[in-house]
Amino acid sequence: LRMMGERATASCGAVIAHHQAPLGTVLRALREAEATAKTDGGRDAFSVTLIKRSGGIRRFTAKWGEPVSVLLALQRFLGEPGVSRRAVYNSLEWLKDLPEPAGDASMLAELLAYQLARQTERKAIVDHHDLPGLTERLAKLAISQPKPLRWLENCLAVAEFLVRDCRASVTEEEGRS
Repeated sequence: LRMMGERATASCGAVIAHHQAPLGTVLRALREAEATAKTDGGRDAFSVTLIKRSGGIRRFTAKWGEPVSVLLALQRFLGEPGVSRRAVYNSLEWLKDLPEPAGDASMLAELLAYQLARQTERKAIVDHHDLPGLTERLAKLAISQPKPLRWLENCLAVAEFLVRDCRASVTEEEGRS
């Protein structure tokens, strides 16, 4: 840090794996995640790899800053008790039928906001989290990527996966009261 000063960058890779995933696979994925953060992220980036119980793997790579803010805001929205887990699953299915967006992100943002709002019990949740603003930020980030829809799919899937523990904790607390 002393030598590089303001030119210093921080790239990191993280793996979240099912407890039955082979350790060798997890360690290999961790090395790949770090390398991906440096190469695909263009340095000063992070890469999260999910290794699911079913064997599915998701990779989400982005720069620090706005992508992290959007990911956290998306997690807060998805973590609301009135937001169905189907919000992301339905959006992922819907994204498969879309052509790659070019130029303006507004249509993608509006359609994504509509899809997510459909799986929300109360309009107050949508308003509280400024869902149209959130999806606009998400869509702008996505279209700046080489493969916008793939990046968006991975972002949604990682946010949904990371919020699962929060949902379980809320459900357990409600059951005890």
